[in-house]
Amino acid sequence: LLQPSDEIISLFDKILVLSSDGQPAYFGPVDRVQLRSIFIGDTENSEFLDSGSIADLVMNQPMSAKSVANPNSKEDQAVTQFRQSNLNKKLIHELGMIHASAPSIRDREAALHEFMSNEKYSASYYRQVSIIAARRWKLIFRNSMTYARVIIATIFGMIVGSLFSSLNQDTIGALGRSGYIFLSSFLVLMLSAAVTIPDGFRQRITLFKHRNAEFYSGKVAYIVQVLLDLPLSIIEATLISSISYFWVGMAPGANHYFYFLGTLIGLECVGQAFARVLIAFSRTQVSANVASSLLILLFATVGGFMPSFEQITPVLRWLSWITPVSYAFEGMMINQFDGTTFFGLVIIDENGTSNVGTVDGTKYLEGMSIPRKQWGTNTQVKIFDVFMIFMFALILDMIGVYFCEVTRSWYYNQIRRPKAMVKKSDNLDSSSDRIGNSMILDGDAEAQLPEHCGFQPQAL
Repeated sequence: LLQPSDEIISLFDKILVLSSDGQPAYFGPVDRVQLRSIFIGDTENSEFLDSGSIADLVMNQPMSAKSVANPNSKEDQAVTQFRQSNLNKKLIHELGMIHASAPSIRDREAALHEFMSNEKYSASYYRQVSIIAARRWKLIFRNSMTYARVIIATIFGMIVGSLFSSLNQDTIGALGRSGYIFLSSFLVLMLSAAVTIPDGFRQRITLFKHRNAEFYSGKVAYIVQVLLDLPLSIIEATLISSISYFWVGMAPGANHYFYFLGTLIGLECVGQAFARVLIAFSRTQVSANVASSLLILLFATVGGFMPSFEQITPVLRWLSWITPVSYAFEGMMINQFDGTTFFGLVIIDENGTSNVGTVDGTKYLEGMSIPRKQWGTNTQVKIFDVFMIFMFALILDMIGVYFCEVTRSWYYNQIRRPKAMVKKSDNLDSSSDRIGNSMILDGDAEAQLPEHCGFQPQAL
């Protein structure tokens, strides 16, 4: 089970193959020709017999259950073949040279310290990045969820676009486009977190095992994950925005569209970073999903759409400043309505006399309490908002890269715990030799235990 592939074995400098009784059957470079000569022999059909992987060549040829008691088995033949090979003679010669040049006992510790690397990891950071990235790319393309995310983004773009496609250039249409901006922000943040959490928990099990063996740095693995998740985030945001933006009739012009797209990409990054933090802190996927749903719902509540910033209770108004949705909503609203006009109901005087006229987009933004604080021009506020969204993603990832290592000691060996194969019995005969409240096997214990097991059921 789980035999290494040829691609993995080729990364080894040398491989060691032991027989069932501990005899070396091969020790040398990953050379298929030499392996074939040891385990199959130099026969005419050796290449035909070597039709599988290197692991199959090594394991299936000499290793078998019957070879232990058979002195003429393929296993013993492989051991003998290796002992007579030039490779073994060269190995013995190298060991003799090492022994002859070895320092005295008193100098051995100093020589060993000089010989051993002072680096924590045997591979450089560049090498770690290349290996982890190659593995991550394979997992991304093998994962069906990768293609499902593209389909989901396309479907949501079509649904949202068709939902708001009949808006007019009036006050009602302005409210509808405000809802479209808010819904796009909320959906992107929710979907990015929802698809990152399951994948993160699947990868966490492997990560903990690799990190426990110190194969590579946890920070390198985290950074690689962030960088390789970014292309899919850009694709998702591009699909949702390109399908729905012009369909809804948003502000024309490349500058308006690319600001809208950049804001959604920033929210994608925030959602994924937020999910990675929850993965680091949560023991189970269920708890991470619950926390994600509740916190994103809180983000949306104080995002500034309904209620607007000024209508939020002053006690909770500060939450708007630590919520990425509020920055995204504010920036995209300014991007859409600043400097525009549209038809609406205009109040003439205090008597209620009204007339249909034009509404200034800047006045509409002021009615929505946007910007929340006028510390500069609307363009400056818009730039600041998109900058803060990416800062949220950066800060969350900095928290995640730190706590993914800290919490590894909390959860390692506490995930995927095997189910108990025994159960507690509270109805034991006190006169028997069994210990009270002991653990017994299900069913008839004597019938389940073989005679040669070496212990009796009452000893359990």
